[in-house]
Amino acid sequence: KQDDLSEQTKQQVRDFIKRYAQHPGLVAWYLADEPEIWNVRPKYLENFYRFVVLEDPYHLCYLTNDSTEGERTYANACDVQSPDPYFLPERDGSLKKLTAFIDAAVPAGTNAKALWATLMAFARSSGFSSDLWVTDPVAARGPDYLELRVTHLYAVMRGVSGFSDFITQSVSCFPDMRIGLPAVYHEVAWLKPYITASKRAYLVVHSNNVQIEVGGRKVNGDTIVIAVNNSNQRQKARITLPAGPWPGRWAVMSEGRTMNVADGAMDDSFGPFAVHIYCSDPTKASELPTLAEVKQQIAQFTAKHHPPRNNLLRRKNIAIIRASSYQYSYADGLYDGITDDLGWISGDKQPAWVEITFKQTRRIGRVVLFSPTIRKFKVQGYNGDHWVSLGQGTMTPPPAPAPGGIRLPVRGEISFTPVSILKLRVQVLEGAAEISELWASDGSSLKP
Repeated sequence: KQDDLSEQTKQQVRDFIKRYAQHPGLVAWYLADEPEIWNVRPKYLENFYRFVVLEDPYHLCYLTNDSTEGERTYANACDVQSPDPYFLPERDGSLKKLTAFIDAAVPAGTNAKALWATLMAFARSSGFSSDLWVTDPVAARGPDYLELRVTHLYAVMRGVSGFSDFITQSVSCFPDMRIGLPAVYHEVAWLKPYITASKRAYLVVHSNNVQIEVGGRKVNGDTIVIAVNNSNQRQKARITLPAGPWPGRWAVMSEGRTMNVADGAMDDSFGPFAVHIYCSDPTKASELPTLAEVKQQIAQFTAKHHPPRNNLLRRKNIAIIRASSYQYSYADGLYDGITDDLGWISGDKQPAWVEITFKQTRRIGRVVLFSPTIRKFKVQGYNGDHWVSLGQGTMTPPPAPAPGGIRLPVRGEISFTPVSILKLRVQVLEGAAEISELWASDGSSLKP
């Protein structure tokens, strides 16, 4: 009985499905997020799944798992498994974690489960209080472009047919994610024929190097081979195709080059965690932006966006950052020079606040903040003995955007007689508490 759905729950589910089932954006019902960490009873979730399928047999049901044991335990409670192996390949030194999660999924043909992946596209740490930002700043970062590319394309090569990535607003703080993730999705979209190909299209492709994993499929008259270096070391490999005949020149997608294929084999070099996508039609080599072009865009964005040189709010100067609340905030976003990214967001009622403690006393005479929502704010300083008021400021945020639009931040600024303080606090008095950028100086002008 404890594994059955109550009549109240059934009615709530019916109402929810009735409300959203015809929405054009609906792909699947998300039944549970990592049920193993919430101790959800497997039988209950299976019954929940069966009930949803009865109410709406036209949409998939999927769930995420954060462990291989969870994948096996809840395999019968969904149509689609979407494990979430959050990790940084360059830090771990391999793709073993992703491999384990893919291998633990129910194989195709056994209960006919589809396999997606929920990959990491966020900063692991908020940077507030004493979390990873303090104890292990390397682990706190989000994945870079190389890591995003290898995890997604390796997953595709290993049979993953869709992605439901965990993306937070911290993506906007990292040029590698902000620019690199759309580029990776562009490649995945180009590979749609490969991803959706039937088993009859699969080819037996071999690599003479165990560190280079390969997969091939023949689709729409073309043959596509994905080769992945699963290690953090440079590698060379000979990739052998099944019996031909094969064209003598192949495109290497996203690299703007072609290469020779002789006697059904190609020889290539691989950087750490490199991925090469080979296409038997050499004329398609230019259909995707190149890795070099994407990296150049990332470098240009990084060079263009930097905080004022005289900004005293820098990681090296800060001991700790606290706030009234900070879920999905990212501390480094407050002073990275990107005025439309994620910094601090609070769901608290006013006055919500964010507070910076310096490693040593700093002389402050000007504070600048960027926000799309704040109308009135107050700045305070702690001089080692008590809090003092440094001034108030007002802002005129832009009007609410149309559905699907964004509200860009505006600049707010106050200046005052410089004072020596150990802590700086900004309180939001009117408007939603959201600050994308926060700067402070000794009183001198703050310009990016």
